[in-house]
Amino acid sequence: FWTALCHEIGKPELADDPQFATFKDRLAQRDALTDLLDDALSGATTGDWLSRLQGKVPVAPVRTPREALHDPELARRGKIANVPLRSGAEYRLLTAPIQAGEPRQRACSPMGFDTDAILREAGFSEEEIARFRRANLI
Repeated sequence: FWTALCHEIGKPELADDPQFATFKDRLAQRDALTDLLDDALSGATTGDWLSRLQGKVPVAPVRTPREALHDPELARRGKIANVPLRSGAEYRLLTAPIQAGEPRQRACSPMGFDTDAILREAGFSEEEIARFRRANLI
């Protein structure tokens, strides 16, 4: 992909530069290479680069979570979920990028929801839990 990238960004000389010949070389020269690539890539928009590079090198836009939540392609692929909250409202979120089995999105319990049960399970008495609460420890 390196040679294709160099040609597409208008820097074919980088493909033949011995300091960037291998992945290991490029990694060793990462700071210098980042500056060169930033200069080249800043000459066009993300959309322009995507249209030029897609199908030639692995490429995808970097988006904010807000941008990603409004991406129709992510929605179409089921990468956005609406999770019902206890209040009845829904919370919109991005699903995990890697799925193992059936996806399971659910809202977490409100802060402190399970505190008493967890403390009981840890062996604290009702009296101790009440004392923790009075002391504003929980």
